[in-house]
Amino acid sequence: MPGNAHFSAEKINVFQLLILVLSLFSVGSLLAESFLSLDAGTVEILMTADFIICFVFLYDFFKRLFDAENKLAFMKWGWIDLISSIPVFDVLRYGRLVRVVRVLRVLRVFTSGRILYSTLKENKVETTFNSVVLVSMMVLIFGAISVLHLERGVADSNIKEPMDALWWAFVTITTVGYGDYYPVTAEGRFIAILLMTNGIGFFATLSAMIASKFIRENKTERQQEQILRMMYKLEADLTDIRREINSREMQNDRMLSDE
Repeated sequence: MPGNAHFSAEKINVFQLLILVLSLFSVGSLLAESFLSLDAGTVEILMTADFIICFVFLYDFFKRLFDAENKLAFMKWGWIDLISSIPVFDVLRYGRLVRVVRVLRVLRVFTSGRILYSTLKENKVETTFNSVVLVSMMVLIFGAISVLHLERGVADSNIKEPMDALWWAFVTITTVGYGDYYPVTAEGRFIAILLMTNGIGFFATLSAMIASKFIRENKTERQQEQILRMMYKLEADLTDIRREINSREMQNDRMLSDE
């Protein structure tokens, strides 16, 4: 959001990443509840998680409001964060306010993601890796929940319990794919494609981070060696200068004594 970023232009910290991930989780849970046939227990869990997350959002909003130098300018876009932080109570669940809150939460994710992308330029490797890890965790959870509700009760499906879905999601996102559990519906296979794509991206990012770390370490070692050589050379030059100065002083002393 212009002038009111969830993420500062500085290096991303853990709390800022947490806000982004919680925003993704909040929108994902609302989408899952809207488009999937969830049982009462799952809905209750998602509502409880949403309620807790909203308090984190409110804390983030009031903290940034307190830190803002121009609070009026902050509220120009800050009202979106305030409304999107309202918990979705059961009695208001299907009212107009809830629909507005859901739209604003989606907007919150997009604006946070845009600002996150702009901050990656300062610390691309570590920040990207942290983001991919956190997003992969959320994809894993939502993949397991989604495939469970898509596959449970379908003929020939062997994903029937939550642990079956979680195990399948884990081996799929890690690209291991034992084959003991697999989706049979078109929707479930689409979830599998998303998990595999995310897993490939995760390990590609991990490989790039490790390679970049070794390159930086080697570069740092070479720079340190160059600095040491320069220091040794400088020390030798200083020693030669001292000797020259001492020699000149001795010559001057002899000349004075001869006179």
